[in-house]
Amino acid sequence: MTAKTEWQLPPYSEVTFGLTFAPDSKSLYYVLHDQSEWGRLYNVDVRGGVPKTLVNDIDGPITFSPDSKHFAFVRWSEDNQVGTNKIIALDVNDIGIQREIVKKVGTRILDIAWSDKRDQIAAIVFNGGLHSSLRGSLFFYGPEGSPKSSIPAEPTIRSMESTVWIPGTNVLAFAGIADWRTNQQAGLYDVSSTSGEFRTFPSPPYVYKLSTTRKGDLLSAIQQTRTASFWIADKSSLDSAHRLVPADDIDSSSFDSFSWDGDDNLIFSSALPHSINLMRLHPSGQTEKLTHAQGCAEREPAYVPNTSLVVYVSNCATLGNARNLWQLDLKTGRSEPLTAGLTRDSGPDVSRDGKWIAYTAWPAVVPSLWKLPVGGGTPQKFSRVQAWQPSISPDGQTALAMIRESYDGRVRYAILSLSNGNIERELWDIPTSNVGARWELDGQAIDFLDAEGTRLWRKPIIGGPMTPLTARTADPITDFSWNQRGNKMAFTTVHTNYDVVFIRRKAR
Repeated sequence: MTAKTEWQLPPYSEVTFGLTFAPDSKSLYYVLHDQSEWGRLYNVDVRGGVPKTLVNDIDGPITFSPDSKHFAFVRWSEDNQVGTNKIIALDVNDIGIQREIVKKVGTRILDIAWSDKRDQIAAIVFNGGLHSSLRGSLFFYGPEGSPKSSIPAEPTIRSMESTVWIPGTNVLAFAGIADWRTNQQAGLYDVSSTSGEFRTFPSPPYVYKLSTTRKGDLLSAIQQTRTASFWIADKSSLDSAHRLVPADDIDSSSFDSFSWDGDDNLIFSSALPHSINLMRLHPSGQTEKLTHAQGCAEREPAYVPNTSLVVYVSNCATLGNARNLWQLDLKTGRSEPLTAGLTRDSGPDVSRDGKWIAYTAWPAVVPSLWKLPVGGGTPQKFSRVQAWQPSISPDGQTALAMIRESYDGRVRYAILSLSNGNIERELWDIPTSNVGARWELDGQAIDFLDAEGTRLWRKPIIGGPMTPLTARTADPITDFSWNQRGNKMAFTTVHTNYDVVFIRRKAR
């Protein structure tokens, strides 16, 4: 059915989230994040017009009180690499008065929802720290911020988001991710705020952004469907990449990270029933399963040059949102952990001499760069600023990474010393993205994605213009890498569809 009227918001370049209709449905509230991750809340009439800026420094969608007189949101701040989250409440008719009703240090408040019974606000909270659980728990606060109760994390759900109260009940529905699923495989759950009992109910895969009817019997959600592809190109003709299609019928939604195992084969993770396991893809399209762990996820492989070892990220020992580095021997099939603790390790990169692993760790909700010897040892923190997605230089002396310093706030690339973490050069003109930049093989330039994520470019470190490496792709590039000899490049693209779906929910 075609809508009778439609209108478009003025174009913007920032990241948007948190679309919320006003209770009277006459206006729309939304949040934009700029490059420094500074959020601003806007309001615009549903009939069109010029959006009005309402609130600065906001880090989540707003939630209205049942009487429509107030709304609340999450505000994030960081001081001395310690994160603080606050729940801020405002009067709709006097937004200049902001009340801090909840403050939590060293934690992350991911989502909040105001009960239609007016007596409490639910918050999904992820605790940080090496000795704390990284699963989300539910906390309940009174409208003025007084703690009322809490529900511990459910043992098999590592992530919760898009929380909504079911009207007239003590039940919340949310999109959750099981331990063995990817971020694109969320399903629907509900939980009783009185008994603490979690329940799953049938829903399409890959759903998020929930809302509910006034009766609470029908939920709407956005369903995301991803189809990923591998592409291989010779160095002499990067514009003529050919698609490498796995011969087996495997789930392509998790092809978001991979590694060459030298020069010819690709190691990647693929979603299987009740697990995400490492697999190898041969030039012929044949695949082989490399690991056999069940009920957990193995991702982000990084091959150790001239060995049979692969470093990767897994939650198979800790489960939940905690993730550690592991090592797989391709000859023996033996896997063993390299790091431990209730932290989140991600993005391992191995030096070309096969001696060091650099990676990002989130031990206190703030990212930092760490390194440890290949084969195991004591992890060493080497970044003095917030930094993530390291790529070790070919000579093994420095690491390229994205950084964000407290006094500035803007995200940019920088080259840091691998020995002491000193910033040796800042690269302001390279666009940042979720796909980290890589060193060119002789260490004289940086390869990176453009702002649209559909074309690879190269920028000399010292002087010289940016030059395109590839033609534009039809779908966004989600990872790329040169093989060990440097004569082939592989990259992945993902085609994504979004649909609005409606789900019937049975009452408890």
